Amino acid sequence: MGGFTVRALALSAAAVSFGVLAVYLASVVLEEDADPNARAGLVAASLAVAGAFALVAALLGAGGVSMVLLTAASTTLIVWGVLGLLTIGIPLLVGGVLAAMAARKAAEAAPPDAFRTSIAAAVGVSVALGVAFALT
Repeated sequence: MGGFTVRALALSAAAVSFGVLAVYLASVVLEEDADPNARAGLVAASLAVAGAFALVAALLGAGGVSMVLLTAASTTLIVWGVLGLLTIGIPLLVGGVLAAMAARKAAEAAPPDAFRTSIAAAVGVSVALGVAFALT
């Protein structure tokens, strides 16, 4: 992790999330035979939320709330990174790793209760995305 701060890592994760979101939306809109459906909306909305979580965590700095937000963002980016490995997955995995590194750094200043909340956030996000993906 070197000398990178929570803020720098979280901002990088947010930039990756928003960058991939822009490319994803452009590809959905510009594809001639595309049929934007609920799944495209789910992916776009969750990438936007993950980017927003990372951005808010960057503004907050280290601590429990940042750790929880970064854990949720990291989980979202990694889930979509794995599911979209052949298309938009690689940059999302990079963003997920950046968010996880930021969460690890934020954990240094977090109270013990934040760890349980982070685990709950990761499990909740994974289950919610899995169910939503299956239903769309």
